[in-house]
Amino acid sequence: MTILSPDPSSRLKLFLSLDCTVLPTSTSEDGQALLDKAVQLLRHPAYMLFQGRKLLSTFGGERAEFGGWGWEGWLERLNRELGEEVGRPPWSCSEMIADEKVFFMPGFFLPPDNINAMKHVDGMFNWNSAW
Repeated sequence: MTILSPDPSSRLKLFLSLDCTVLPTSTSEDGQALLDKAVQLLRHPAYMLFQGRKLLSTFGGERAEFGGWGWEGWLERLNRELGEEVGRPPWSCSEMIADEKVFFMPGFFLPPDNINAMKHVDGMFNWNSAW
């Protein structure tokens, strides 16, 4: 059973927010396992778009290493895999047009200036504003 409707015209849209306080993120194997699952979910027709891009968030994860990839390398791999689904050439993330990339809006527990300096971050998700 799935909560995502197979009907792409459905008004219900969901986005993925990775709970990196509990997901393993230290090795490249951890990164690949998370990448495989994320690609599967982000390809779903009911996946939410923000400003025309697939929205991806996190809860924590500011120290995720993914075996040396870091978030920048992990996102590059994610964007490359998602790009291959629509027949784009296998170029690097830095060569992709901005609207072809995932909109990455993490909920990192860092000072806003530190997050704002990260080139791979498109926005900030504030998990601590409700309490």
